[in-house]
Amino acid sequence: MMKAMTLAALITVTATPAMANLNVDVTPAQQGAWVEVSYNGEPVNGATVTTPSLSETRLTTENGRVFIPTTNNASSSITYTIDAKNTQVEATRFVAIQKD
Repeated sequence: MMKAMTLAALITVTATPAMANLNVDVTPAQQGAWVEVSYNGEPVNGATVTTPSLSETRLTTENGRVFIPTTNNASSSITYTIDAKNTQVEATRFVAIQKD
């Protein structure tokens, strides 16, 4: 359990200096994660979100959020790449897949 909590707390973010105003929050959820993007505290509509295994780009809605499903049935760390406001941010999160 402790190992899972440690991995779930892992987040790596890299970006250009403009990132000071761009905030990305990745919240793991069953079978994927919610990605929320804000700029200067305001939700970003239309930010692009991709993962290495996702064959398409997903866009945030007017509330700055988008759900990104996992593409496999195994728990793993996933890197999300977010493009918004001329800035690219990468956030890595552990997503646990609950098996029945």
